Amino acid sequence: MSNNLVNEISPYLLQHKNNPVDWYPWNQNSLAIAKTKNLPVLLSVGYSSCHWCHVMAHESFEDNETAMFMNKNFFNIKVDREERPDIDLLYQSSLSLMGQQGGWPLTMFLDSGLTPFWGGTYFPNKPRHGMPSFLHVLKHISNIYNTKKDMVINNANAVKLSLEKVFYDSKKSSYNADDVESSKIKVITMFDNQSGGLRGSPKFPMIPLLRSLSLMSVGRSEINSKIQKWLDRSLSSICLGGIYDHVGGGFSRYSTDEMWFAPHFEKMLYDNAQFLEMLSIFYSVYRNQLYKNRVEKTFLWLKSEMLQKDSSGHRYYSAVDADTNGSEGDYYVWEYEEIKSVLKENFDEFSKEYGVLKEGNWEGGKNILHRIKKYLPKNLDYELGKKNNGYIDSLFKKRLEKNKPFVDKKIMTDWNSMLVCGLVRSWQSFQKKEYLEEALSVYSYISNNLLIDGELYHSSKNGELGTKGNLDDYANFIKAGFLLNEANSLLDSKSDNFNFLEINKKLLDFVIFNFYDEKISDFYFSKKSEVGLFFKTKNIIDTSTQSGSSIMLENLLKAYVFMGELKYKKIINTVLENNWDRVSASPISHLGYVAAAYMETACFQIVILAKNDTFKEKLEKNLLQYSSFFIINCVKSVDKIPKNSPAYNKKFVNNKTTVYVCSGTVCSEPISSFEKMEKWIEKNTNLSFK
Repeated sequence: MSNNLVNEISPYLLQHKNNPVDWYPWNQNSLAIAKTKNLPVLLSVGYSSCHWCHVMAHESFEDNETAMFMNKNFFNIKVDREERPDIDLLYQSSLSLMGQQGGWPLTMFLDSGLTPFWGGTYFPNKPRHGMPSFLHVLKHISNIYNTKKDMVINNANAVKLSLEKVFYDSKKSSYNADDVESSKIKVITMFDNQSGGLRGSPKFPMIPLLRSLSLMSVGRSEINSKIQKWLDRSLSSICLGGIYDHVGGGFSRYSTDEMWFAPHFEKMLYDNAQFLEMLSIFYSVYRNQLYKNRVEKTFLWLKSEMLQKDSSGHRYYSAVDADTNGSEGDYYVWEYEEIKSVLKENFDEFSKEYGVLKEGNWEGGKNILHRIKKYLPKNLDYELGKKNNGYIDSLFKKRLEKNKPFVDKKIMTDWNSMLVCGLVRSWQSFQKKEYLEEALSVYSYISNNLLIDGELYHSSKNGELGTKGNLDDYANFIKAGFLLNEANSLLDSKSDNFNFLEINKKLLDFVIFNFYDEKISDFYFSKKSEVGLFFKTKNIIDTSTQSGSSIMLENLLKAYVFMGELKYKKIINTVLENNWDRVSASPISHLGYVAAAYMETACFQIVILAKNDTFKEKLEKNLLQYSSFFIINCVKSVDKIPKNSPAYNKKFVNNKTTVYVCSGTVCSEPISSFEKMEKWIEKNTNLSFK
């Protein structure tokens, strides 16, 4: 018999529709019913591709004894964190303030006002590794709720006060380019210089961290040289580790160890979209063929496994499950004899290259393919060679005989927008037309199907819209628009369907009106007018994705550069000043804000007064790949330069393409040839056109 989740569109919620637990979705009707019960609310948050979410579901939510106790003593609400990131953000933050590590599944116990008074993540069905059984936890919480109301009230009030302090108790503080450098120095102390990434495990790629540091390390200095080496080490190690799927392409969400060897095997669209962007950016710096290969293979995997297309355009699914046949990673790992039967006389050679052991290199005698410690030119030549590609193709065909993992077919606005950004960056670095065409197709789908009457929706499934968009949706979609505008302006190729600057201006003004609050000098994660949660949060911390607030600051800076409206710059300065105390105290968690401060104080603006000549053609081929490191404004007429621009009133030289490089309020002398532009790049940055 189905419970109250049976009519939901979320694949994750539908996975629980036949649980004996009397689950309710989070909506106004459910919350109204909850208020009529004299019961604590049990809130369970997860997502469809989460391994430990599946484990807890099988152990506890499918268990009749546990379900009976839950139904009698709790009002049970199940939430898909991808569908409702606002709910997840609030209760993950609350759990952190209780002194516990967050994660999924998230298990929170709420009072009648939906304020949490206790919580945790995964609980086993039996006591294990120092953890109590879930049923024991349920009985304990039920007893406290019924016999110790003062404790419940005090705990809930303490959470509210802590949230208020963490999110809104801040004083204004000034910032400058020196503060940006100080933040970088603090972050360097946390580097793992052996395997890349940050020290410790589990190990997440933390692509926003890599991306922000790459942006800020373009100038010539000893610190930037250290950062560049660490970035290359990090990306190379990830690309060679087991976190990358060497047979099918694409990256898993994180590694359970420090070496990037053993992942939890779920694959998320947001990770792979960001990898496309980061690998493409760094290919332009190092010309590392490994990065190019991973971009190509990841894009092929995305098209093969994640793409949904029809006459309305292209869009990509949200995630692929970690589990197959009830076992984590079963689709991706190999038995020794299994590989041997496929590769036959080539097996010994391949097994040495990919770490295959007879006893297995992972759990249950299975093998995870990896190339850790293989980062040498000769090994790279081997991997990218025709012979090895043949071995991989043979294993790929063998793997197709297995049951494939479940694919969550939700369409997410923010994650698809990230993919647009990744594809544009890939096109800029590799000049492969297909990348740009696909970026435009995805952008077009979002514009025509998820942007309704000037307002974005967060997700859809089978054409049915989910909730209204949050700050991350707007921030990433606007960022995608600016990147596509940059491509159009520099290439002098216009989209027949979109005026990206016009769309972005409307959306920016919508965000300012609906998400920005002058009283707190900051953006809310959800619209100011939205109700239903006991506390309004901000998204200021970078996690596996960059915070929407810091992306919005970058968007506002580009809008100021391109459009010249002072209101945008004022908001940038106000938000940064309002948050700089917490940023400087923990730059590792707020590096998106540090990057925004860098862009505002130190990033070079390259203003191109363009004519159709040889200099412009060379800029298209060479400067485009480095566009992530600069703010590039390409115009065909001097009257298109805003009055507030440092390049205002600058002129063409001899009626030919002319470049001005500006920093702060000062611009360079006019650059009127490719050779002079090349010399400026090599003198002022660690980049090169060669």
